[in-house]
Amino acid sequence: MNTKLLSLRKGAGLTQSELAQKIGVTIQTISRWENGMSIPSPKRIKQMADLFNVDGSDIFLSSYTTKVDKYIN
Repeated sequence: MNTKLLSLRKGAGLTQSELAQKIGVTIQTISRWENGMSIPSPKRIKQMADLFNVDGSDIFLSSYTTKVDKYIN
C-alpha cells in the first residue's frame, strides 16, 4: 500500500475522484496506486509531486525499489 500517496491526498483534502480529475486518470487508477497494485508513470508522478509540492521520489521511490529488489534477490 502506498500510504504516502494516501496521506498526501487526504492531507490536501482531496477525494480519489478529485485527485483523478486533477491529473487526468480514473478513480480506479488512484485506488490501484494507493493499494500498491500498480505504479504511476513518471509523468503522473511529476503531476502529483507538483500538485502536492513534494519531490516525486518521496511518493513512489520505495514502490519502485521494492519491485526491483524482488527481481534482484
